[in-house]
Amino acid sequence: VKPAENIPVSRRHLNAGFQAYTKKDYITALKHYNTILVKHAKSAEVKSAYLAKAKLYQEMGLIEQAQYNVKLAQEIEQKTK
Repeated sequence: VKPAENIPVSRRHLNAGFQAYTKKDYITALKHYNTILVKHAKSAEVKSAYLAKAKLYQEMGLIEQAQYNVKLAQEIEQKTK
């Protein structure tokens, strides 16, 4: 396990979001995912944040929001090819 200071802030937000998601604390999870998308928009975690939001929205029954976030993740994948 790497010391926390070597883990990028964006990765820490992703991990915190996943932990909140597993506890069904969706508001906290969304805050962490959105922090990545707003404050760390160039990070490697952006695609994962969109996919995590999609999964969260799907679980909440918000299918349109889920599909939209999948689309955004796919667009990032297209840009990185």
